[in-house]
Amino acid sequence: MKYLRKPTSIIILNQQFKIEWVDAAETHGCVDLNKCVIQMTKGFPKGTTADTLLHEIIHAINHVMGISDASTEEEFTTRLSTGLCTVWKHNPKVFEWFHKQLTT
Repeated sequence: MKYLRKPTSIIILNQQFKIEWVDAAETHGCVDLNKCVIQMTKGFPKGTTADTLLHEIIHAINHVMGISDASTEEEFTTRLSTGLCTVWKHNPKVFEWFHKQLTT
């Protein structure tokens, strides 16, 4: 398997977000929606890291799309990121197909 570097930026609905990898933090990850920065804490298992990054990406999507009820949005984001990571893990070929459809 080819080693892939950790992402350092991502475009979310036409907005550029920087991804910073930090050594220690209070949470696994967080997003500063005003500065367009996602911070990820290093050292967690791969599955946890993937789930957390997707969680923060969903927060950014929610923000850009105007979803603003914080209590509902946090619960929705947590469940959706975990659900999508699980589906992705068990169906990698489907997501490869999606990628091909979107890039060719």
